[in-house]
Amino acid sequence: MTSEQIDVDPEGGNLGDVFGRWVGTDRVAFLDVTHGEVDAAVTVTYDEFDERCSRIAGGLKARGLQRGARVGIAALNSVDYAAAYFGI
Repeated sequence: MTSEQIDVDPEGGNLGDVFGRWVGTDRVAFLDVTHGEVDAAVTVTYDEFDERCSRIAGGLKARGLQRGARVGIAALNSVDYAAAYFGI
């Protein structure tokens, strides 16, 4: 595979850097095939993913959780898991 085939970010950086550059675009962040049906895959853009993460973070904060609190995630390996991970 070449970098063109896997669409590598030419500016480099860590995941947070890439995420920050691509929020505000319609670029696809995830192709969720959690339920095994590729034809029914759900695409999630960086904007949509940012919104999911923010909702989770806001919900935890509204419940009184603070930095350093322990939070568990029980989810399938999916975009929802990733959003929970980054939202926490």
